Amino acid sequence: MSFADSSVEGEKIELWVVFKEAPEPGQGYKAVYSENERLFGLAVSGRERDVFIGFYGGFVDTLNSM
Repeated sequence: MSFADSSVEGEKIELWVVFKEAPEPGQGYKAVYSENERLFGLAVSGRERDVFIGFYGGFVDTLNSM
């Protein structure tokens, strides 16, 4: 899925969604994975597209950061 990158204005980042905190669209965090970085991170819903907010390391570390 394509996300807006919160660290670089106007840039997009391609990530796998591996977990959604809430089943309703537009709510909660999404745990994501980058094949390139081999790291897990978090994303949140945005107006035009979901926004990647950062990498947190492993899957459990990422879930604990929610």
